[in-house]
Amino acid sequence: MTDDLYRTAIHEAGHVVCGFRVGLSFETVSIEQDEDTMGRVIPRDFDLYNPKSRGDAMAYAIHSYGGITAEFIAGYSITDGNDGASGDLGLVNWFLARTFKYEGQILRRRQRAMVKALKILNRPKNWALVEATAAALVERKTFSFEEFGILTEEQGVKGVAKKGTKKSGSGK
Repeated sequence: MTDDLYRTAIHEAGHVVCGFRVGLSFETVSIEQDEDTMGRVIPRDFDLYNPKSRGDAMAYAIHSYGGITAEFIAGYSITDGNDGASGDLGLVNWFLARTFKYEGQILRRRQRAMVKALKILNRPKNWALVEATAAALVERKTFSFEEFGILTEEQGVKGVAKKGTKKSGSGK
């Protein structure tokens, strides 16, 4: 296993766990490289490019910050240009600019989303789930939301969103 592969797995696992904790589900998560990305989370039942509400935009922003936040917690440099953050940060700006009118509102929401992602991933059970998810990704390269549900049960994490649903709350 290369360090780049594990870093990508940590990044994608951060997205998955943050998304899970704000009630978002996904079809698959993968660390199989393609022409555009080193990894990806394919959403289920939500359109990243068209948030329906301010709450949706914030959930998407928290989910998007999960990747770079996981890299940071794992000890990777997030300023070396080797992270997957540029596309994620562009998405955050997109969600928030489509939902909030003023630059000051957008800046405050970006800060709140970043802090929320950090709080989510700093919880010991959530970080253990990030590490378990990353290990599973390194082993399998791709897995589904249902397989993630099994992993959360194995890790003793409660509050798994049911297939195809969006739950409310932070999953505390």
